[in-house]
Amino acid sequence: MSLFIDFPVAAPAVVHEDEATEGKEDGQGKTFDAITTAWCKSESILAIAGRGRGVWFANDEGELVQGADLVRSSRNSDACVLDWRVRSKVLATGWDDGAITLWNVKDRILKEDTSVHATAVTVTSWSPEGSRLLTADKHGLMALWRTDHRGRLAVVCKKDLGSGEDITCCCWMLTPEYREAQRELATPPQQVFLGTKFGNVYLVNLKGELLCAARLDAGLRSMNWFEEEQKLVVVTEDASLIQLKPENACTELQVASKSKLSLSASAAISGITEAQWTCPGLLATCATEPHIRLWDLANDSSYSLPLPVVAGDTDAPGSPRPEDLATHISFNAKTRILAASTRQGRLALWRFVGEAATPIFEHASDENDAADEKENIHSSTTKSSEALATRFHFPETNRSSWEAVATLSAVSAPVLSIGWGLREGCLAVIMKDRVSIMNETVLHRALRCDVAALQLSAQRLLVQRGASHRMETHVGLRIKGLDVNDSHALVWSQRKAEVYAFQDNRMERIASFTTRAEAMALYGETILQTEGSHLSVCNLQGVSRAEVSFSEHEGEPRFMHINGKYLAVATHKGMLKVFDVSRREPRPVGGGAWFVSSARSKGGKPLGKQVPIGEIRSIRCNADGTRVSVLCDIVRGQHLREPDTRIHVWNLNRDEFQAYEFGPTRYPVSHFWDGQEPKLLACEAKRLRKSVNSFEEASDAKVKSSKELKGSRLRIVGDEDEDLGDLRRGNSSTSRSSNAPGGAGGNAGVDDVAAAAAADEEKNRLQKMRTALRARNGSAEIAEVEVVTLFATEERVGVMMQDAFPLEGNLEALLGMRVPRLFFISKPSENGGVPRLKGRTMRDFVGLDQRVDDETKRALIDFSYYLTIGNMDEAYRAVKLIDNVSVWENMAHMCVKTRRLDVAEMCMGNMGHVRGAQALRESKREPEVEARIATVAIQLGLLEDAERLYIECGRYDLLNKMLRHSGQWTKSLEVANSFDRIHLRESHFEYGRHLESMGDFKAAIANYEASGTHRKQVPRMLFEAERLDELESYIQTQCDEELTKWWGHYCESLGEYDRSIRVYQRASDDLSLVRVHCVMENFKAAAEIALNSTNLAASYHLARQCEQRGEINEAIQFYSRAGRYNHAVRLAKERGLNADIVNLALRASKTTMVEAARYLEAKGFNEDAVVLYQKGGNVPRALDLCFRSQLFDQLTSIADSLTLRKPSARPDSGSRSRPGSAMRSQSIDGGQGLHRERPESATSQSREEYEQDTTESSPEILTRCAEFFIEHRKFDKAVHLYITAGDFETAIELCFHQKVHISEDMAESMTLDKLSVAPKSGNKKQTPRELARIKEQNERRQRLLESIAKCCKKQGSYHLATKKYTQAGDRLRAMKCLLRSGNTEKIILYASVSRNREIYILAANYLQNLDWRNDAEIMKAIISYYSKAKAYQQLAGFYEACAQMEVDEYRDYDKSLGALKEAVKALGKERDGELKEEMLASLQQRVSLVERFVHARTLVVSDPDEADRICNALLAHPEVNTAVRAGDIFALLVEFHVGNRDFDDAHRLIENMKARNIAVAPYIEAPLLEQIARAVGVDSLIDDDGPRVGKGSAGLGVDSGDEIDDEIEEDLDWGHK
Repeated sequence: MSLFIDFPVAAPAVVHEDEATEGKEDGQGKTFDAITTAWCKSESILAIAGRGRGVWFANDEGELVQGADLVRSSRNSDACVLDWRVRSKVLATGWDDGAITLWNVKDRILKEDTSVHATAVTVTSWSPEGSRLLTADKHGLMALWRTDHRGRLAVVCKKDLGSGEDITCCCWMLTPEYREAQRELATPPQQVFLGTKFGNVYLVNLKGELLCAARLDAGLRSMNWFEEEQKLVVVTEDASLIQLKPENACTELQVASKSKLSLSASAAISGITEAQWTCPGLLATCATEPHIRLWDLANDSSYSLPLPVVAGDTDAPGSPRPEDLATHISFNAKTRILAASTRQGRLALWRFVGEAATPIFEHASDENDAADEKENIHSSTTKSSEALATRFHFPETNRSSWEAVATLSAVSAPVLSIGWGLREGCLAVIMKDRVSIMNETVLHRALRCDVAALQLSAQRLLVQRGASHRMETHVGLRIKGLDVNDSHALVWSQRKAEVYAFQDNRMERIASFTTRAEAMALYGETILQTEGSHLSVCNLQGVSRAEVSFSEHEGEPRFMHINGKYLAVATHKGMLKVFDVSRREPRPVGGGAWFVSSARSKGGKPLGKQVPIGEIRSIRCNADGTRVSVLCDIVRGQHLREPDTRIHVWNLNRDEFQAYEFGPTRYPVSHFWDGQEPKLLACEAKRLRKSVNSFEEASDAKVKSSKELKGSRLRIVGDEDEDLGDLRRGNSSTSRSSNAPGGAGGNAGVDDVAAAAAADEEKNRLQKMRTALRARNGSAEIAEVEVVTLFATEERVGVMMQDAFPLEGNLEALLGMRVPRLFFISKPSENGGVPRLKGRTMRDFVGLDQRVDDETKRALIDFSYYLTIGNMDEAYRAVKLIDNVSVWENMAHMCVKTRRLDVAEMCMGNMGHVRGAQALRESKREPEVEARIATVAIQLGLLEDAERLYIECGRYDLLNKMLRHSGQWTKSLEVANSFDRIHLRESHFEYGRHLESMGDFKAAIANYEASGTHRKQVPRMLFEAERLDELESYIQTQCDEELTKWWGHYCESLGEYDRSIRVYQRASDDLSLVRVHCVMENFKAAAEIALNSTNLAASYHLARQCEQRGEINEAIQFYSRAGRYNHAVRLAKERGLNADIVNLALRASKTTMVEAARYLEAKGFNEDAVVLYQKGGNVPRALDLCFRSQLFDQLTSIADSLTLRKPSARPDSGSRSRPGSAMRSQSIDGGQGLHRERPESATSQSREEYEQDTTESSPEILTRCAEFFIEHRKFDKAVHLYITAGDFETAIELCFHQKVHISEDMAESMTLDKLSVAPKSGNKKQTPRELARIKEQNERRQRLLESIAKCCKKQGSYHLATKKYTQAGDRLRAMKCLLRSGNTEKIILYASVSRNREIYILAANYLQNLDWRNDAEIMKAIISYYSKAKAYQQLAGFYEACAQMEVDEYRDYDKSLGALKEAVKALGKERDGELKEEMLASLQQRVSLVERFVHARTLVVSDPDEADRICNALLAHPEVNTAVRAGDIFALLVEFHVGNRDFDDAHRLIENMKARNIAVAPYIEAPLLEQIARAVGVDSLIDDDGPRVGKGSAGLGVDSGDEIDDEIEEDLDWGHK
C-alpha cells in the first residue's frame, strides 16, 4: 500500500531587493516564480531556476540543499534551460543573456562562458555519456563543447545557422555501433540533430560539419530518436508527427511516415505541447485535450487515454464540471507510470501493463564470441541485454495496455510542468509561484520473531507484540524505512533516524541521529546502515564502530536484509554479498556474486556473453546465510522497467542462481524466509495486468481452465490467462554466478541437461498441483494476489513450489512467515480502520499448529521437503518415528493435496484405516492417478478435494457416482447433464428411487420421466402405494399409449371389459380391442376392427379365432391379411382349395412355394407346380417336370429367366464386375462351373431354401436346357445358356457354324481374366499347384480369344475381331482385320500405338490405295510408316509413284525430279545388295533423263539449239519412256517451232509422234494443232482414232498394283509392287 505526500519546496532565504516586494509570504518563507526545473541523473536532487537570477536545489522531500544555490554576479539575467550531466552532480545552465555555466553542486565549483552566445540560450543538452555539451540560442548559433575532468569548457565547433533560425530542440543520434562502443569506452555519439522553428532539421557531427538533412512544412516542437528502428521522430507546430529515416550515410532524412493530429479549435492554438517516450516504439503526446494520445510507431497505430473522472466532479446533480484538459506529461520508466497534469490542478496517473519491446538475439560468430568473453560487462549498470540485439519484437499495444492508478487533487494552482525524479514515485510539480514534490511513500512493514511493525501513515507507527500487545506512536520524521527486533524499533528518513525501545505496552524514543543511509537494519543493539560506498556498524546512537568498504568496481550498497546473524547486501551494480554480523566486525560468508546470466539467442544458443538479469529492487537472506532471494526489474530499452515474473535465489554453496517462474500474468512483490528453516520461502505475487494482445501471441500455450457448470456452483478453478510456464521451477533458469566480472557463466554441461530433464519430469505434476491448490482455495476468478510457499533445494531441480493459494479478501498483504504460520496484515477497513496482524496455518500443519512440538515440526517440514523433490525414501525416514495418529491423518490429507499415492498408502496403514486401505488398493485399477487420489480423499471425508480431482482427470462418471452416493443430487444431475450424459438417465433413475423412498412422489415421477422409465416405474410406484386415483389421473394426463395400454390391461384383469374397451380405444390398441371383443364373442365387431386396422397381430388373432370356430374362408382371409400365408396355404390344402393355393403360395415364402408345388404336382397340376418350383428357387425340379411333361412354354419361360439372370460375382477383390467374370474365375478351380458365395440375406432363409437357390443355375441344368433349344433350333438362346454355364468353347463353335452373331457383351462375357504369376504385395508365394492352375487359365484364355476373333472376322465384326486379336497378343492379325473394316482413322491410330514393322508396312500399303494425292496427312503417314518400318524399298516405290503422279497429273517434271531423288535417297538406305543395286541403277538413270529434260525446258528461250539437241537425244534414248513421256518432249519441240513460226518442222514432229503411236491430243492443245494445220495446208492434225494416253500410260514401268482380294487370308500381306 502507498500514498502520495506533498512536499512544497520553500523559497530560498536570499532574494534581490528589486524582487522582494513581488514575492509572497508563506508559512516557510518567501516564494518565487519558477522558470524550469531538472532532476539530477545520479542523485535525488531537483534544480529549480527561478526569476531572480539564480538556481536553487532541493531534495526529494522539498528541503533546500544548503550552500548549493547558484547565484551569478550579474543581476540582469535568468536561467532559461537546465541539463544535468550523467553520473555526476554537474548542472549545465543556459541563461537569457547568452551565458553558459557549469555548476558542480558537490564541490561548489562554477565554470562560466559568455564568449559564444549573445542571446538567450534555448538548448543545453549533454551527450548520453556526458563528454559533450550542445548549446544553441534563438538566433541560430549552435556550439559543441568538450569538458575535461575538472569541468572546464572548451568549444569543439561553432556554427551559425543564420538569423532567424531559432533552434528549438535537439536530439542525439544513438546507433548500434555507438552502443557497442559504449561497452568499452565512453565515447560520444557521432551525430546530433537540431530542429528550428522554420522546420529545418540540421545534422552536426563531432568534426563540426553541418548540413541540412530535411526541410519540413512547419516549425519543430520536439525531437525524439527512435533507437530501436533508427528513426528520428519529430513533432511540428501544425500538430504533425513525422518519422524520418536517415539515408545516404546519414547525410539526409527521408520521410518514412507522417500523421496529422486532428485537434479542437482551442487545442489547435497551442498544438502538441509535449512528446515523450514511454517504452520503445510508444510515444505519448499532450495537446491540451481531455486525453493523452499514444502513438504505437512500430505497429503504425494510435489510441488515447481519457482523463479519469473523479467522484464528486459535479457542481450540482446532473451538471458535470467543465471539461478538464491535459497540459503536461511525464513518464517514469522505473515504475512504468505516466503522469499528466491538468488545467484544474490535478494529476492523473496511469501504469503501463502491456508488453514492451523485447530484443531478438542473433548468434555471434566464433571470433566475436572469443573476443566478447574477455569483456568487462559490469562497468555500467546501463548495459542491458539490448546491446547484443540486432532486431526487436514490438507487441501491439492498445488502451487496455494501461490502467489508471490514481488521480491526485492536491495541487490547487495551474501547473507549468511536471517531471519524475531519480527515485521511484518522486514527481516534481512546477506552478507559477511555487514548486511541490509529490513523493509516493510506501507503507513499510517488518516482522521479526513475534514483533510486527506497521507504518500507518507518513509519521505514524504501529507495533504489535504477540497476539494482543499493540503500541502506536507518532515519530518525528517522514518514514522512509523501518526495521524491528524483539526489543527495538528503527525508523529512518532520507536525513534522520530514530530508535525506539519497547517498555511494557508503550514505545519510547531512546535515540535520534542524522544519517543519509539508503538502507538500515537492526541486530540486537547494533544498527547496520549503508551510506555511500560503505557498510557501517553503529550503536543505537548512530556512532560507527566498524565499516566495510565496497570498491567502485563493486558499486555502492543499496539493499540489505538481516536474518538472524546473517546480513545480505546488494550494490547498485548487481554485486551480492553475505556477512556474519555476530562479531564486532562483519565477516564475509563466501565470495560475492554478480547478478548476471548468460545471454542467449532467440533459438536458445548461448552467445558467450553475460548480461545483467535485471535491476535489483529487493533482497532477503535465509536463516543460515546460504541463500539470498532477489526480486528485480527487467530493463526494456534504455530506461523502461517492468517487474520480473521470477524470483531468483543465489545459492552460496553451489555458487549459482536459481529461479522460480510465476508465469506471464504474475510477478512477486515481496518475499520472506522463515526465521529457522533455511529452505522455506514465502512469496506474495500480484497479477500482472498485461494487455490482451500480449497474451494472444502466446495463445497456443495458454491453459483455459476456467469452466463453469451450467446452473451450478461447481467449478473448475484456474487462471484463464495462466501459461503452462506458470510453474517453471528454478532449474529452468539456473545459471552459474561469477566471482569476477569477467568470469565464465552459464555452464551447459551434463548437470544442466540432467536438471532440465528433471524439470520436465516434474512440470505436469506441478501444473496439476497448482490448479488443484487454486481450486481448493475458492474462486474461479483470477486472484489479484497469490501467496506461494517455495522450497529452495540443494538439488539441481532448484526452487520448487510447495503450496499456493489466493490472498483472502480481508487481508492486505503478506508480512512474513514463522513455521507453522504465515502472517498477514488485515485491511484497514476492519477494526475501526486499524490494520491487525493475522496468522494462517500452513497447509502441512492444519489441525496441528496448537499441539505440535519442535521435533514433529521439523519432521513435517522435512517430510514436505522431500515429498516436493520426489525423494520418497527420505520423506518416509523423516516421519517414520511419529506415532501420533492425528499427524498421520494430517499427512494423509496433505498427500491428497500433493497427489502422492504411495505416501497416502503409508499414512492409511499408520492410521489403522482398514477400509481406506482396502479402497486404495481397489482404486489401483483406475488408470488415472487423480481418480485413485480421489478415492483416498473420499475415505478421508475430503469430498471437495475428490470432486476437484475427478474434474481434473475428466472422470465425470466417478464424480457423478460419488455425488449420488453422498446425497448431492443437484450437483450429480448437473455433472451428468454437462459431462456424463451416458449416465444421465441412471442418475435421474437413482434420484427418483431416492425421492420415492422419501415419499416425494411428485418429484420422483419427474425424475422417472427424465430417466425414461416412467412407463413402468410410475405405475409400479403408485400401485404399490395404493394411489390408484392418482395413477389414473396421471395416465390420462400423460396421454401415453403404453401407459394407457397398461391401464387397459389393469381394467381388463378386473373384468371391466367395457371400460377396458374405452381405454384401448384411446390408446388405439387394435389387438387388445379384437381380443376383448373375441372374449365377449362379439366377432362381428372384432372383424370390423381387424379389417380397418393396420395391426397385423389383430388380424392374426382373429384368424386363429375363426379357425377354431371352423370359419375356414374367414380364417384364410385374416391369415392372408396378417401376412401369415403359410397358415392360409395350410388351410387351403386341408380343405382342397386348389384354386387358391397358387395365389396364396406365390405370396408366401420360398419354402411354402415348394411345399405347395409338391402338393400340386401330386395332384396333377403340373403347370402350376412348375411356376411354384421356379419361384421357389427349385429350378432343377421345375425343368425336370417340364421335360417329363413336355411343357415347352414353361420351359421357354424358365430358359428366358435363366438367360436374363446375371451370374453371381465371386467375392474376390480382383474379380471384374462384367457378366460372366465370376464364372470365369471359378472355372479356374477345376472348371466345374459356377459356385456362388452364400449371400448375407441367406441368413434369414432356411438351409433348404439356400441350397435350392444355389442349384438353380448349375452347369448341368443350363447345358440340358441349351441342348433342348438346339433340338428346337433356337441357337441364340442355346448360346446364351452355354455362356452362362461357362462352356465358352461350345458357345463359340455354335456361333461359328450356326451363324449366331457375337455381340460385344457376349465376347466380353467369354473373355477370361488374365492371371499374373507374380504374387500380390503381402501375399505368400504361389504353390506349384496354383502356378499350374494359372498357366492353364491363361492358355484357355488365349484359345478363347483367338476363336472369338476368328468367328467375329467371319461374321464381319472386324472391330471386335481386332480387339480380341489384340487381347490375344496377335497384333498383326488384328491389323489385318482392321484393314478389312476400312476405318482409316483407327488404322492410323492402331499403327501408331503398335510400333510393329509389319503393321507399319500394312498400314502404309493400305494408305497407298486411298486418295493420298489430295490428302497431305495420308502422304505424311505413308512416308512415316515406311520410314519407321525401315521398308526403304517400299518407300522408294512410293516416291516413284509420287513422281509419276506429278508427271501424269500436272506435267510437273521439277517435282517429279525431286520425288525421284528422294526415292534414290531412300533406296540408298536399303541393305539388300543385289536388289538394291539393280533398282538404284534404274532410278539413277531415270533421274538423269528427267534432269536433261528439265534442263532442255530451261534452254528453250536462251539456247534453242541446245534444247533441240537435248530433246532429240532424249527421243533417241531407248529408255526414255521410263522417265520422260516422249509426247512431252515432242510437245516441247512443237511449241518451240510454232513460237519461231516454223510450222513445217512442227508438222514434221507431229507426224513423227503419230508414227510412234503417241496420241497427239493429250500433249498438244487443239488450238495449236489447228494453227499448224492451217499453216501447212492440212485439214486436221487431230487423230480421233488414235490411241489415248491415260494416267500412267507413258510407259514408266509402274504397275497399278494388284487387286486386294476380298477375303484376306491369315497370311495376307499388302505391298506396292
